[in-house]
Amino acid sequence: MKEKNKKNKILFIANGPLKDPLKGTPIRIYNFLYQISKDHDLTVCADNMNDIVGVDFKLFPRGSKVRGFLYFIKLIKDKKIDVVFITSELLLPLVVVLKLLTNVKIAIDLHGLYFEEWYYHKRISFFSKIIKEIKTRFFLLFFDLIFVVSGKLKKYYRYNNKNIKVIYGGVDLKIFPISQIKNSEKIIIGYMGNPRSYQGLDNLLWVAQQIKTKKIFDFKLNLIISGNQEDFYKMLDFYGLRDDSLINFNVKHDLVGGIMSKSDVLVIPRPSLKMTEYAFPSKLTEYLATGIVTIVTNVGPVDELFVDNDHCLVVDHLNIRESLRDALIKANSIGEKRRMEIGQRGRDFVGDNLTWDVLGKKINDSFSKL
Repeated sequence: MKEKNKKNKILFIANGPLKDPLKGTPIRIYNFLYQISKDHDLTVCADNMNDIVGVDFKLFPRGSKVRGFLYFIKLIKDKKIDVVFITSELLLPLVVVLKLLTNVKIAIDLHGLYFEEWYYHKRISFFSKIIKEIKTRFFLLFFDLIFVVSGKLKKYYRYNNKNIKVIYGGVDLKIFPISQIKNSEKIIIGYMGNPRSYQGLDNLLWVAQQIKTKKIFDFKLNLIISGNQEDFYKMLDFYGLRDDSLINFNVKHDLVGGIMSKSDVLVIPRPSLKMTEYAFPSKLTEYLATGIVTIVTNVGPVDELFVDNDHCLVVDHLNIRESLRDALIKANSIGEKRRMEIGQRGRDFVGDNLTWDVLGKKINDSFSKL
């Protein structure tokens, strides 16, 4: 019988930088590593990373693939590694070969369907997408543990592997202090993300333009934007909303909560695409953590988490713009007190279920059982 709280020696491999994460996936990776380091002996091999107490850092070996294989085989043997962990599908062949050569156990955290994302952004052809999916499904057959961001993604791979655990996106409540009553004349509408179409910023701007043109209520947009600034300003000017916006570019993650807390309502207007349906909007838990009422489309794991409750306002992705407009009108009309009641329920739900400390126990328990 296996020891329930077994302490493993885990090697995490990333073929890129991990230092000062800004976006959702790198932030998730950092929090995974921080939580793992609490219960297990962790070695990280990457280009760089922020310091985590007790973690042994190694530079990712550059050069030939053969040299890389030999480096990792030696590292696994020297440090007596029990589990090799990755978060990139590009490293699937490497860790499967390492398992076959060293008998080490292997684990991965899947953030979505990367081949669908690549295809959506026209980085690969439809034929290449199919080939990459077939290869991914084949390599996943060898894994001892797979983490995924949603139940929907778990079902997607259920025939390839039975050892799948759902770990939704988490949050550190210390970075997102609860919002206070503002009593502002204009309702402040917050959004965080990039201007690409899969994020749905254009849906929010269209609705804001309609509200402004028809003089439904006074508002100000509170925007934290990453990505291409030129594309963003073109979009903002197209809708004539530059003078109605507070704009923050490429904000450090530990400052995001303070900026978002100035809002009265937060919006995630993502459309339903194959790449978004199998991913988790990391900003969702961060929005809810502020205690500000959040409006989100029923895309991906939203229906898994927020069916028949009053933690946030869920709108239909089949009619995003009209549904979002109606939800914003409702959020404005119900007043500050009612908005804060809904927001507090959202924060309470996150505090009980989706902090990284809560999720970390599930992560470490899964590793301990290997």
